[in-house]
Order: sequence, then structure tokens, then C-alpha cells
Amino acid sequence: MRHALAIAWLAFVVLLIGASPAHFWLDSGEIAAAGAELGVMHPTGVPGYVPLLHLASAIPIGTLGFRMALVSCACVAGALALLLGMLVRRDAHWAILWCVGPWPALALTLARNGRVVEIYGFALLLVAATAWGFDPAVAPERRVSRRLIGTIAAVIGVWGFGDLRLALVPAVVLAWVLALRSREAWARWAPLVVVLASLVVLVVPLASLRGPISDWGNPETLAATWDHVQARSIRESFATRLSGMGMRAYRLELELVVVRLAEDLGPFGLLLAVAALLFGLSAPLRTPERRRELLAEPDYRVLVAAAWLIAVELVYAVAINPMGGRDRQTGAALVWLAALLVGLSVHGWTRDRPPRRAVVLPLLVALLWIPAGWASFADLATTRSWAPHAWTRA
Repeated sequence: MRHALAIAWLAFVVLLIGASPAHFWLDSGEIAAAGAELGVMHPTGVPGYVPLLHLASAIPIGTLGFRMALVSCACVAGALALLLGMLVRRDAHWAILWCVGPWPALALTLARNGRVVEIYGFALLLVAATAWGFDPAVAPERRVSRRLIGTIAAVIGVWGFGDLRLALVPAVVLAWVLALRSREAWARWAPLVVVLASLVVLVVPLASLRGPISDWGNPETLAATWDHVQARSIRESFATRLSGMGMRAYRLELELVVVRLAEDLGPFGLLLAVAALLFGLSAPLRTPERRRELLAEPDYRVLVAAAWLIAVELVYAVAINPMGGRDRQTGAALVWLAALLVGLSVHGWTRDRPPRRAVVLPLLVALLWIPAGWASFADLATTRSWAPHAWTRA
């Protein structure tokens, strides 16, 4: 865990170096304004995130925008720490942690969202906490606390993000039903935890009732709050545009998603992640005599969950909300899941053959880090620019 924490702190420092000195372009200024005065940002409002930004605004360092950008840095670094924590549970060698851990932080999507005032680093942290909490490799004596932490993260994510609503509700409900049938202790506490975690949504109407300047939609009633967190107005406007899209448009959006992932992960990293997923899922077909054992292994269940999350994220980015791809508003979870898949695959392949690590890991560092970092380090000039701040003042 010392290695995992060191990598997470290193990622935080790297992101901090490129952090925006004030608010950034696009939604960043609006989100920062809501955080500065505990206002209401655009739907879904991301319940629970605005108070974090407001708390960060009290840090006596730099501009308000820079202080809130620190929250994004911390969220992405925290998500990497949870990723590495899942590998540590499997006794992965420390060299694998150093090979895989910094890779997602170099990806352009994670680097961009970890350097500016945005909501997607927070979303990634919630996905990571859910995966970390529901990891089948959790020790039995810690299962209750970890499962409930994962439940809290999933509930907050469901209230705040449309893609997480589609991905996490079926997965967590299925896990709860199976745990209930197995009489696991955490399943009895889960409904109460869901109710308590859902109270975070009250932040939205309570903030609106204060009458802040930044108050998108005035969600002061129960019906208005429900429409706000469900992003009804945005979904209806997007549905109008998407209703006329044919298959050619969907293919184009899929191509753009693949291009962005290749830019994030590097061409070899993307191929390696896809191979790790497909090769891992097909293991029971290749060895039918061990099928029952493989299906019960924690790593295989993680692969199945990762495949579900990847499928939902791809459908969401291609056919539900394709407007945010160019601005790096989709793909953060896909990058995180790719790093998890590669980490599990490399650990499984080198676990019983230590000499392989000496040959494979240095090669992987070059093939994974250099292509990913090439784009994200060039983006430093964009995120460190004072142009958005100066434009707003003018």
C-alpha cells in the first residue's frame, strides 16, 4: 500500500502542476460560480459536489478557480489509489503498480478533468469507490464496511450522473439480491444506507431556497428537484437532435470514441485492454474442465462487471450523449477500467513467472506512458492558460 499511496500522491502533484490557475472554459466557470456561493449548477446538479467545491474555496491559496481545481486533482488521484488498492488485494507486485498506476493519470481525458473545475473527476471517484467496495476479492472480515461504502458511492453517483444511473443501478441491485439470498450481513443494512445516502439530493433544493445568483432552474419544489436531478430539460433537447440520427451518425460517433480512447491510452494500450477483456472473458470457453472454478474466481467476476460498465459507457457516449466527447466529457471511466483490466492481466500472467516481469514491465512502461503522456503534456499550455479568466474579466 505504500507504493500505491506514493503513486497516488505523485499523480496528484503531476495534475497540480497543470491545474488551471482560475476557472476554465465551457461549464467550468458556471460550476465554479455555483461552488463559490453554494448555488445550483446545471442539471443534474451533481448533488454533493458543490459543497465540496465550496469547502475548497476556503483554502487560502490562489484564485477561487484554482482552489476548486484542487478538488478535481484529488478526485482523480483518489480514483487511482482505489484502482491500485484493488491490485494490492491480489498481492500484485509493486513493479506492476508503478507500471500501470501512472498510466491513467497521463491519459488526456483524465488529465484534463483532473486539472480544471469539472464534474467528471468526481464521477470517476464514485465509480472507483463502487468497484473497490464491491470487489469480490475483499476479505470477509471487511466485507460489510466495504460493501456499504460502495453502496454510498453508487447512490451518490446515480443521483448525479446519467451514465452511472444506467450502469450502477442494475449492477448494485443484482449484487444486493444475491447477497440477500446468501444472508450476507451487509445486505440487511443496504436499504437504510441507500435512504441515508439519498439525502444528499436535498442539497439541491436547499441551495436554491437560499436565492443564490447561480441558480439553474430554481429547483425549489419536489417536482422541480426531480426534473433537475434527472436532467429532464437536457434529455428532451438532446432527444430532439438524436431522433433524426441514422446509423451513419452512430458509426461516426463510435469512430470518434475509439479515436479518443486511442489518444488517451495509446494505440498499444487500447489494444492491450481490449485483448485483456476478451481473453479473460473467454477463459471458461477455452478450458471447459475448469469452467465452474473460473466463473467463481474474483478476477473473472470483476471482468464481467467491467464488461458491463464498458458497454454502458460506450452506448452512452455514442447514442445518448455524444455531444460531450470533443470536450473530453466522456471516457474517464473507460480509461480507468482499461487500466484495471491491464493490471489484472499482467498480474495474472506474471504471478507464477517472476522473470517475465523484468522483461515485460519496462516495455509496457514505454508503450503505455509515452503515447498517453505525449497528448496530455501538450495540453498543459491549455489548462494553465489565464485566457478564460481574462476573457471573463473583459
